[in-house]
Amino acid sequence: MNPNNLLISKDVRLNLCDMGITKRMVPQPIDGLLTRAGYVGATLCNAAIGHTIHQADNMFSLFMKQANEPAKDPREVMPGLDDAFCKLLLLMLNLDREKRPANWTVAYDELATIHERLTLARASAPIRISSVDRAESSTPGGPL
Repeated sequence: MNPNNLLISKDVRLNLCDMGITKRMVPQPIDGLLTRAGYVGATLCNAAIGHTIHQADNMFSLFMKQANEPAKDPREVMPGLDDAFCKLLLLMLNLDREKRPANWTVAYDELATIHERLTLARASAPIRISSVDRAESSTPGGPL
């Protein structure tokens, strides 16, 4: 799986596709790096932070970084990410296999729990109205 196979529709639905022809359609050869082995576990993190975990000028350097450099906390790039979500991402990307989730079911269950908690928190969050919104809504003929 690579980020090129994740498409977001206008109604903000995530669509999973297997587009084997995408390599021929992208103009930059660097985009081909996203389809190489080793990026399967990083797709979720790539989607969360907007780019690949490790940056490198060539394939050898990239593989060396993937094999030897621990992933940095995604909150360094996206400070608003949920703590539990970042902890899960870092576990999934851990260089030591023994510290990663035992299988995809474990990772999926944890991700589902995080999603449910965030969804409930969003649903119960109070609606905030700024002072500008209040002033406009109290003006005759202003928004209701």
